[in-house]
Amino acid sequence: MFKLKENGTKVSTEILAGLTTFVTMAYIIAVNPGMLSLAGMEWGAVFLATIIAAIIGTLIMGLVANVPYAQAPGMGLNALFVFTVCFTYGFSWQHALSMVFICGLINILITVTKIRKHIIKAIPKSLQNAIGGGIGIFIAYVGLLNIGAINFGAGVPSMTVINTGGLYVFFIGLVLTIVLLLLKVKGAILIGIIVSTLIGIPLGVTTAANSVTFKDAIAVLPTTFGVIFTKAGLGSLLLILQNYQSFFLQFSHSACLIHSILSVHLSEQVVRQEYSAKKMRKQWNPVQDSNPRWTKHYLQMLQQHQ
Repeated sequence: MFKLKENGTKVSTEILAGLTTFVTMAYIIAVNPGMLSLAGMEWGAVFLATIIAAIIGTLIMGLVANVPYAQAPGMGLNALFVFTVCFTYGFSWQHALSMVFICGLINILITVTKIRKHIIKAIPKSLQNAIGGGIGIFIAYVGLLNIGAINFGAGVPSMTVINTGGLYVFFIGLVLTIVLLLLKVKGAILIGIIVSTLIGIPLGVTTAANSVTFKDAIAVLPTTFGVIFTKAGLGSLLLILQNYQSFFLQFSHSACLIHSILSVHLSEQVVRQEYSAKKMRKQWNPVQDSNPRWTKHYLQMLQQHQ
């Protein structure tokens, strides 16, 4: 069914990889509700919604697409949801959730029509790599803040004195994981996480004191599930957007960003062609060597900058 032999893998490898992936990304189960609860959402409801979304997305990737990808709500967008849409622009979390729903419909539309594919191809490879690295740095930054390794006591970020159990567990787990990875031990990340969790028990770091019961989470789930279809969601959002200029300002910023990405992509194409032309010891002529559509756009850019 999954064509493991054709893909050069086996059941034991996939089980270990799956467990490692789950433990590595399981932080989102606690971080996502912790972040969205700042905007007024119920922690338990978001906790369950995060799990349900991850299960559905991962099952679709595995059973329908047959690719070993795990899906879950991503870091970065939840920060945009809380700090930009809710705190900066003043929308309620119900309105922000409605915007997410509308964006989901737009994503489906551009995916079905292959517009999404063209947008992704237009993003330069260097920028694609930077996006992945940026998200990784952001997640690491959030982790350092949560364990208290970084503080803002002096108004600027600074390292904290290592004198708490959480910091001890963090550095022990970090060093252990790095050593195991350098030794090329299978399941190094999984082993590091498990050992860190066990070490945290006697130090009082690993605890269930502030946990929410499954029953309590189920009880508050209706406060979030389907709320966009109520008057507090899409109904009032559409009325607000009629007089909300910041929304259209943000839209124009997004349009400028897409234009900038396409311009960078165009510039990279021009540089590659110019370099190839010089390598072949001939003078580069954008009219002869470029696609006519891109050449016309390129010449217009030159006129604008002269």
